[in-house]
Amino acid sequence: MNRLQSSFIILVIVFLGFVQSGTAQTLTANPATPVCSGTPVTLTATGGASYIWSTGEIGSAIVVTPAVSTHYEVIVKDASEVVIATLSVDVTVLPLPSVSIDSDPSVCSGKPITLTALGTGNFVWKNGVVGNSITVSPTVDTEYWVEITDANGCKNRAYKTIQVNPLPSASISGPTQVCAGGTISLVANGGVDFLWNDDDLTATKTMTDTPTATRTYSCEVTDANGCVSVVSHTVTVTPALTPTISGINQICVGGSTTLTAYPEGATYHWNNSATTRSITVSPGSTTDYTVIVTKDGCTASATQTITVNQQPTPIITPGQTSICRGGMTTLTASAAEPGTYSYLWSTGATTAQIQVSPLSTTSYTVTVTNQVTGCSNSTNQTIVVDASSAPTITGPTTVCRGSSITLTASPGTAYLWDDDATSSGQSITVSPTSNRVYTVWVTNAAGCTYSATHS
Repeated sequence: MNRLQSSFIILVIVFLGFVQSGTAQTLTANPATPVCSGTPVTLTATGGASYIWSTGEIGSAIVVTPAVSTHYEVIVKDASEVVIATLSVDVTVLPLPSVSIDSDPSVCSGKPITLTALGTGNFVWKNGVVGNSITVSPTVDTEYWVEITDANGCKNRAYKTIQVNPLPSASISGPTQVCAGGTISLVANGGVDFLWNDDDLTATKTMTDTPTATRTYSCEVTDANGCVSVVSHTVTVTPALTPTISGINQICVGGSTTLTAYPEGATYHWNNSATTRSITVSPGSTTDYTVIVTKDGCTASATQTITVNQQPTPIITPGQTSICRGGMTTLTASAAEPGTYSYLWSTGATTAQIQVSPLSTTSYTVTVTNQVTGCSNSTNQTIVVDASSAPTITGPTTVCRGSSITLTASPGTAYLWDDDATSSGQSITVSPTSNRVYTVWVTNAAGCTYSATHS
């Protein structure tokens, strides 16, 4: 029969046997001994009027919690305060089983840790698990306990607080885009040891690589407590940039052109310090314009040469610069420089040579265009038209048959009449036999010859 399940027979030493009523004196312990250390035991005496215990307490019952096996006595008195018995009992105390928890003192947040109970007996943990070990994954500092029960039914607990170390606050700094063929440098932060997933398994804080395609890099960052965080960083590889410049690449002296860089949606820096996508330039001589274009992590440049062409030197060669009224002259356009040219006259003509018959002094303009460069220039030529008055003939308009009359032309430098003698003087004397019209051609100082008639 188990000692804890059986009743313990208390040895009671009875002096004098019975009180006046004949009632026996007894002393009992509840629970019966032996008991586990720390278990309260109630000692109860009967058969008397008053009781004095060896602990100094009085009363019929006392509660004791001995740490070791202990002998207790009680003096029993009757109503007259006469000692009628001295009773005793031995409370046997069983030691609590020894138990402890073995584990690492700390763990990284969320990581598993195994706690093992040490001792002889059966174990139940705080979380209800039965057995000598449990595996937990705390995220904050946590106290764990295990209760052991030995063969005597005695229980004891062990406590252990697991310190939880936070995971390192890891990060990666560096570019998120790179141009094809470009090199990147990524820097891991937040730890003391590092391990990258690049092809070389770099184990330093900084990792350098030349990715050929978009790639996600990860790094295991370990702090001083040995806790590990994994952080990732994606680098997008963009195709190599091939910038171009559009715009007219040949201009004439004094002209301008607008240059536009491609692709759009980038940043631009021209060698004339402009930072806009398009620029308007007016170079005085042939000039190279370079733009540096940056987009999606790529940087490249393009250059456009603007050729500045000289304007042609137009020439008009007139057949005559002065003509008589009703006269005609030829104007021939050309350029001082060799080349192929087109022509546009103020008359609308597009040939190199034109004939003109102005009624009055007139200026003619021609625009000469180099058909290769497109550069043009203009010049003009004035044709002076003689403005002197028309000649006249003075003299009678009637004459008697057989009589003579004198006709006189207005002044000039030369004369030619249509009389029978084709006279060449300013005046003629004629004797017409019938009605007749006389004509004279008078040449003036400008060399122009005009006619006049008289009838």
